Amino acid sequence: MAERTTLLAGDIGGTKTLLGLYESDAERLRLQHKERYPSADYPRLGDIVEKFLKERNVERAPRSACFGIAGPCRGGVCVARNLPWVVNAEELQQDIGLDKVHLINDFESVVYGIPYLAPTDLDVLKKGVKDPLGNIAVIGAGTGLGEGFAAYDASLKRYRVFPSEGGHADFAPRNDEEVALLKYLQKQYNHVSYERVLSGTGLINIYSFLTSDGMDPATAELDAQIRDSSDPAAAISEYALSGRSEICRRALTIFASVYGSEAGNLALKVLPAGGVYLAGGIAAKIRAFLHQGLFVAAFLNKGRSRGLLENLPVSIILNPDVGLIGAAGKCLQESAR
Repeated sequence: MAERTTLLAGDIGGTKTLLGLYESDAERLRLQHKERYPSADYPRLGDIVEKFLKERNVERAPRSACFGIAGPCRGGVCVARNLPWVVNAEELQQDIGLDKVHLINDFESVVYGIPYLAPTDLDVLKKGVKDPLGNIAVIGAGTGLGEGFAAYDASLKRYRVFPSEGGHADFAPRNDEEVALLKYLQKQYNHVSYERVLSGTGLINIYSFLTSDGMDPATAELDAQIRDSSDPAAAISEYALSGRSEICRRALTIFASVYGSEAGNLALKVLPAGGVYLAGGIAAKIRAFLHQGLFVAAFLNKGRSRGLLENLPVSIILNPDVGLIGAAGKCLQESAR
């Protein structure tokens, strides 16, 4: 029987930090404890980890950990994109008394988590023919826009996961309305990336663009309610999905179309015969809207390259813990070496 060990995993985003303790053998992961913390309430990741471990009474203390962090990770150092944190693996390892700490990009951890998902964790947005050993692409709009991919390595008999900061690539408008949106955003930002459109802030940016030429009194009253909301992006989505606001519906329409187009761009770059997966917090919340066809139409609208995408399956990840599961899976892989 394989020896059981305890692993510490983390999914670190600009809004929340999710930590979990997993018990593992050679291949399986079993969640023992999980806790969510508001990231911005803490000056550094180490403070959250120390609090989490002190509050847990576990039979076996973890000896290794892996954290998926929203930001580029190089040489054991990760600069968080939407937090004032610079996370150093060696310092964190010493602070919390572990043998090894691994830092990976948050969308690397999402990709690592996909093989652990059950069919009920997925909502098929577009049917296709899946190659079980084909490349995998992941894109996800949430606090920011993340992208990642994986390729199967036959010599290792597992997927090799590759990080990406593709969400910060130049936003490419496709029609007159999106050109106007780009020009509007260029007045506010030195560089207009896809993240400026495909994220919670991005949806607010689209809404602000659509209302920038003035509003009638009814729309102005709604606008005040949205901007006074604790989560304006969620309010825009709610008003759009409920049919209470046509301008919110227009904003979500642009969002869904651009989302599909950029997912198609990523698919053309990595040819993911193993599937395209939508992660992040937004897709699952607006999946009924995405199922109306606009997303898939934009995904396929690649001119003479349409045929490369027609058979690719596209699914929405419904399990919000996929990044945490993936970080634990990566930690398990490293421990087995």
